[in-house]
Amino acid sequence: GDLFDGMAARKFDQSSTFGGLLDMVTDRCSTAGLLCALSKEYSENAGMVLLFTMLIILDISSHWCQMYSTTSLKQHHKSAEGNKGRFFLVRWYYQ
Repeated sequence: GDLFDGMAARKFDQSSTFGGLLDMVTDRCSTAGLLCALSKEYSENAGMVLLFTMLIILDISSHWCQMYSTTSLKQHHKSAEGNKGRFFLVRWYYQ
């Protein structure tokens, strides 16, 4: 679902900075919710709870840094210009 809503927004020229930010926030909330549910399921295992917590922190912080760095340059976080010179996995993911 997440891939196709962005594609549709770009195809019909309905994309905006607010839409991109809202998409990122809802994605982070979904991921955090899933990891919290997994953390509850494996609550007896402290190592797994720590892993899920660290994954939440990594997910939110990495996406925030990516969004902040590109918007501070007045570029879209998924554009080729916004990802120029970035790690090849970031460029591959957003192409």
